[in-house]
Amino acid sequence: MCCSCYSDNNSAWSYTSNAFIFSLRNKEDLEPFKSMVTSSVYAIYRGSGHGPTFGAGYDIYIADNANSNTDSYTNFGHSYSVPSRVQDPHTILAGTNKFTPDEVEVFYLG
Repeated sequence: MCCSCYSDNNSAWSYTSNAFIFSLRNKEDLEPFKSMVTSSVYAIYRGSGHGPTFGAGYDIYIADNANSNTDSYTNFGHSYSVPSRVQDPHTILAGTNKFTPDEVEVFYLG
């Protein structure tokens, strides 16, 4: 175990205290919000069998070949804060719990 990540043969957690998830539009018609990481050691998960994943409870999980299946899902609120006004953390980000993404954008500010 190193100071910035936990890893095994096929996966790795990346530590950062600056990660966040944001929503510009959402199913509950809330104003845009930004949710900061609350468990920095589990901010970002990298594995060879899927796309970008955020949070220990897989707050956002993008499946492998995500554009051709509904295996991607949100489980928001495990490692990222959920605004108090959110009624359903499982559907607020994508409109449903399981989804097929049209587009995924991940930004890295170095």
